[in-house]
Amino acid sequence: SKSTDTINILLLCPSDPRSIIKTIAKASVKASRQKMPMLNFFVFEEIHEVLARHFLLLSILFDQAIPMRQRAVIFLEVFGNLMIQDKTALHIEEKGKCLARMVLDGCNKWGLEEMFNLSLLKQRDLDELGSIFEFWTTSGEHNLKDKRDRILRSFYGARYDRFDL
Repeated sequence: SKSTDTINILLLCPSDPRSIIKTIAKASVKASRQKMPMLNFFVFEEIHEVLARHFLLLSILFDQAIPMRQRAVIFLEVFGNLMIQDKTALHIEEKGKCLARMVLDGCNKWGLEEMFNLSLLKQRDLDELGSIFEFWTTSGEHNLKDKRDRILRSFYGARYDRFDL
């Protein structure tokens, strides 16, 4: 096959974009020796929130307006943490606005149209993604530590505060 071919890859419920990132990284290493093929990823995800997270993480990773080190810090913080810094929360809010406009209005002035093709999604899926992205734009305070504590207390019941030493 020619090195300029297009490679189509179907991912079924991957739950995070690690496989996409790894494939792109390996293809770019090979591209140092030859021309990199066009990679098309088709992601099927049943849960809209998980698909929205794919959009967020990939848009952070490929945002050339942010220095690489800062992108890596934001990416890792969003990928791995429930408790995030205020500046990362502001970045998520900004990305949520961009992604909501892309999904709901078809506005692609941020360069995301080259990365995401939404033509195969149904309108109800687009609306659901748009509502998730708009939720990210609300700058309300979410006390996640207290919510987690309440969930653990209800799960463990009387055993929650018991420590055997």
